[in-house]
Amino acid sequence: MSAEDETLKQQRKFYSFNKSITGDDTSTAMWSRKGVMAHPIRLTPSLLFNNLSSSSTYLAYARMNEVVISVLGGRNNTVFHKLDAMVYQVKYITMLNDQVVLVIVMSHGFKVYNNEGNRMLCFRAIRSDIANAEDPSKQESTFVRGMHAVKSRNELFIGDSSGNVHVYTYSPNSGANPLSDSYILQDNPASITEINCSEEYMACADDSGTIVTYTLTNSESSGSKRFAKPKCTFKVPNNSCSSVAIKQDTLISTFTSGHIRIYNLATESLYAIVTAHSRAITALDVFPEVDNNVFCTVGEDSVMSVWSHPDFRSSDKADNEISMLCSDIVVDQMLTGCQFINCDHNNNICASAYDGDQLEIWKHNEHAEKASSSPTKGMGKEKEKEKEEAKT
Repeated sequence: MSAEDETLKQQRKFYSFNKSITGDDTSTAMWSRKGVMAHPIRLTPSLLFNNLSSSSTYLAYARMNEVVISVLGGRNNTVFHKLDAMVYQVKYITMLNDQVVLVIVMSHGFKVYNNEGNRMLCFRAIRSDIANAEDPSKQESTFVRGMHAVKSRNELFIGDSSGNVHVYTYSPNSGANPLSDSYILQDNPASITEINCSEEYMACADDSGTIVTYTLTNSESSGSKRFAKPKCTFKVPNNSCSSVAIKQDTLISTFTSGHIRIYNLATESLYAIVTAHSRAITALDVFPEVDNNVFCTVGEDSVMSVWSHPDFRSSDKADNEISMLCSDIVVDQMLTGCQFINCDHNNNICASAYDGDQLEIWKHNEHAEKASSSPTKGMGKEKEKEKEEAKT
């Protein structure tokens, strides 16, 4: 047992969940596929980390050198983009003024499209800095992976296979080229797997199991163009980190060992290890509302699970517990992506599967939510508010 695991054992923060709690009684499950029609797709997703992204009713994923954009609830409404390079990830990102863009990262750079995916806004090439061992004048081929943005600053972060994070300023009203170079972060030792940001922090995960975190400062007050200031680094040797997500002071990370590690960014410490999946975890998504401490994961073990995560800013100790809220097995499917699809405030979950012909959808069960005391209570507040307004 490692020193990290021994410390957690003493603090009683080692969780193990190996039971599916969806079961046959779907009336008590907070999310269920019963009575829900899966969304059919014509092209199957590639086997990539975090290979699904959503924006309202739009769903996007990568398939080799193609990007597929589909719309829920309709037929003949799919957009295909065949590119000249392998696609490693696609993601909808919200920028300043709530402008949503679709970012596609490839083997030699990235492209930015509008929300519908029918108009390219810009392209930027990223050159590798990995030298060829036999001929130093030649550079090895690179790929780009991992991306996120700081909404309030219109700053876009793009990772690459050299462990670099390229920072760009996005100015949509600046004409034909809305991107301008800012600076490069070079603190990760291996290929970037995923990047996630809040308004306060940023985390960059890589293939070596290293997670580098930054404090996002006001560049004007600091007198520096670079506002990402290194905060702390977490290392899990010989274990690739497949995804990271930040909500307030909570950093959630998933690994190819099937573990979830949760860190407290305020204290810069590991809070808990969760034995979550029997095989590699391939994707993670956090519920976007600040007052709901919920996230979902999928893995190569064909399991989709929903969890509660701690809220370190809460004075209630009960809010620091971790629990499994729901779990379901999609038989014979290797899941590669998951998303909360919060269109019309329905809080449903969608998942993609490698070589699958449909996107699985789990419907949120409000009745099960009201009957529980879990951190999901209140996820239907928006619907209730709309009903009350309709009555008046």
